[in-house]
Amino acid sequence: MNAPAVIQNTIIDIMTSVASEKGLSVTLDARTNLLEAGFDSFDFVLLVTELEKRLALAIDLSGAEPETFLQVGSLAELLGRSSTEKPDGAPALE
Repeated sequence: MNAPAVIQNTIIDIMTSVASEKGLSVTLDARTNLLEAGFDSFDFVLLVTELEKRLALAIDLSGAEPETFLQVGSLAELLGRSSTEKPDGAPALE
């Protein structure tokens, strides 16, 4: 499985948990718009933090267009391109 697919599945897993905690009834896939689904900026910060922890990545979002963050699939692609493995020896995604 390539890095964007791993990241996309992890985004869906994390945001499904967040949705459950918030009482949101949503089905998430690559085309899901996170804002329209009811998530906010605090949820996004939680998502990035959790992705870094679960996937042992250092995520750099500098210079990214805000529209990229809206859909699960485009966010996964962006993170796949802009993240690097943390130097703690964790396995690479590819």
